[in-house]
Amino acid sequence: MGKSNLCEDRMSKRMNHVKRVIYGSLSQKYSNKEIADKLGMNVNTITKYFSRDGTPKNMTLETLYQLADMAGVVISFDFKDIPE
Repeated sequence: MGKSNLCEDRMSKRMNHVKRVIYGSLSQKYSNKEIADKLGMNVNTITKYFSRDGTPKNMTLETLYQLADMAGVVISFDFKDIPE
């Protein structure tokens, strides 16, 4: 019998994917200290956002967009159901 997806933590999975995409690009260009300095943040906050066990749960949307811009990542949205 196949594995059930009922207990799968989809939110955590999504957040980790976004974290890997952004940090993968950023880490090729900048150190955590440089990222923190550019955003006016504490380096420990950036380190927590991108640590293996950490998730950016408390990251603001503004910070997410700033990081995406620095990384050269485009954020886009698709609507599941669009009323006609």
